[in-house]
Amino acid sequence: MYHQPHPWNWFVKRPGYMKFMIRELTAAFVAAYLIFLLVLLSRLNEGEEAFVSILDRLAGGPAILLHVLALIAALWH
Repeated sequence: MYHQPHPWNWFVKRPGYMKFMIRELTAAFVAAYLIFLLVLLSRLNEGEEAFVSILDRLAGGPAILLHVLALIAALWH
């Protein structure tokens, strides 16, 4: 039986496929954010000093951008 090969960007040709692939990609961002939350919980378990140190690092702009991107990915998914 012959199987016709598809190009790597086959999903770009139809908007429905494109939306589906973007939604599937957002699962990776949601999973990465879940790992981030698990690390945050482990720091909380290590004590107040470790938790406060990670909270200080989360006060900057890149951390806010991470949260916004994770929110957009979760809402899309």
